Parts: sequence; C-alpha cells; structure tokens
Amino acid sequence: MQQVGLKPSFFTFGSILKTCGGGGIQERGKLVHAHIIKTGFESDVYVGFEIVDMYAECEGIEDALVVFYKMPERNVATYDLMITGVFQTTDVELSQKCGKEALNMFIQLQQIGMKPNHLTFLGILGVCSSLEFLEHGKQVHNHVIKGKLELNEFLGSALEQGGKIHAHSIKIGYALLVVVVNALIDMYGKCGSIDDVGTLFGRMLKRDVVSWSVLISGYAQY
Repeated sequence: MQQVGLKPSFFTFGSILKTCGGGGIQERGKLVHAHIIKTGFESDVYVGFEIVDMYAECEGIEDALVVFYKMPERNVATYDLMITGVFQTTDVELSQKCGKEALNMFIQLQQIGMKPNHLTFLGILGVCSSLEFLEHGKQVHNHVIKGKLELNEFLGSALEQGGKIHAHSIKIGYALLVVVVNALIDMYGKCGSIDDVGTLFGRMLKRDVVSWSVLISGYAQY
C-alpha cells in the first residue's frame, strides 16, 4: 500500500494492530508501533487503545502500561482495557504489581471525572479477588470516590477494598446487572466472606448458570 504512495490511516493501523494482538505477534506489533510513532498517529485515542490492546493480548503488559501512561488523552474504554487486562500475564509477581496499578487506575479515572461502567467494575472486582486468592495480604492505600466525596482510608485487605467497590457499584446502579453481581459473589467467596455470598445470591432478581457456579465455588472454598 505504501509502495504505491498510499498513506495508512488510523483505521489501517488499528486493523493491523488487532491482527498482531490476536495472533500474539508482539515483535511485528512493535514494528507497527514504531511506524505509528514516526507518522504521528500515536496521540490518536483510537490508535493508542489498539496499541495498548495489542501489547496486553501478547502478554506484554509492561509495554502496555508504558503506552497507557504516555497517552495524551484516555477514555473510559482505555481504562477498562487496562484494568481488565492486567492479569493476562502468567507471571505471579508481575500480576501483583499490575494489580496495584489497576487499583490506581480505578481511582484515577474517577478523579478526572470519568464514570466507571460495568466493565470497569468487573475488572476491578477480578483484581480484588485475585489479590486475595493469591494471599497477597498487603496493605492497600486507596481512594474511593462517591459522588463528590473523596474517602481516604488505609485498607487492610482486598476484601475491604472489594466491599468499598461493592458500595460504589450499588450507588451508580450497576449492582442490578447479573454479570456484576456474579463478580461480586465470586469476589466475596474468594475472600472468605460466605455470609455476603449467600446474601447477594438471595437478593438476585435474575440468575444464570454463572450465578450458581460462583455460589457453589464460594461455599466449596469455605
């Protein structure tokens, strides 16, 4: 295409990056990324999203983080991508580090006025569950923003962190979504809070196969 004088657009780069990410071809993806930098498309939100997604798909999560923090502009979809993608790495130590980054991103997107959606909550609940499941019982300093009120608390466990997010999800209205409640049940089950597992399941107006699976899994871990 370029040999005949045609210049690639941001859609072109996006499609190529999707191919590299889907095929796990990180080295090719890096070459495309380098070309994007030369052509000045890196600052485009859409292209930036696809670059981050490509690295995340190829388990290059550290490269994804570098690109994410260099982006001049981010949207909720980009935050969702990073928060939900941090645990794609099979490196346990790296996943712990990335989990903390995800918690920071959850705070940051609200501090700049963005509203988390159901994907954001699914991702951050997954982070909380994984941190507790891997017994990484480290102190977490988190800012949970509820409306215009900013709460600064030193939390002692991923369970407490998950509880704050649960309260926030109820306020925004996503707690009624089956997928979010399933994630909440899973989080409480992995954190050993069996009473909350039963309470949430009992209050569900609609349940699916996943609802029953996480309920059984939660009780099985008790």
